[in-house]
Amino acid sequence: MRHFLCHQETYGPTTVLSNGRYVLLNQDSTLTWCSVEKDHLGSNRVVREETSGINRLQINHYYPFGNTFGEYNHCDENTDLQRYKFNGKELDLVHGLRLYDYGARMYDQILGCWTSVDPMAEKYYHLKK
Repeated sequence: MRHFLCHQETYGPTTVLSNGRYVLLNQDSTLTWCSVEKDHLGSNRVVREETSGINRLQINHYYPFGNTFGEYNHCDENTDLQRYKFNGKELDLVHGLRLYDYGARMYDQILGCWTSVDPMAEKYYHLKK
């Protein structure tokens, strides 16, 4: 399981469970089940409470290369409510770089390119001819 935090004064720790569902632990020790709606690319578009179905916690819109615009968060101080965004990949906010973690490489959403060479590029050089 992966763990990440929402705004501590509003919510407590958040745990990703499975299949686009996770739990918010509220200050009064109650649980709020949330679901994530994805688009055809697997990008997380809407995060909402499952109990009411009406209360939208986060809404994401994307440019073609993954940069977000018109983002809405219920916790305005925290843009980290749901870190899995474009193509369902984790948006890494370390040092303010805002890179998507694709596992072997990091993807820069502003430039629309990878930040390093594919680590397996030399092994499969014969396929590039």
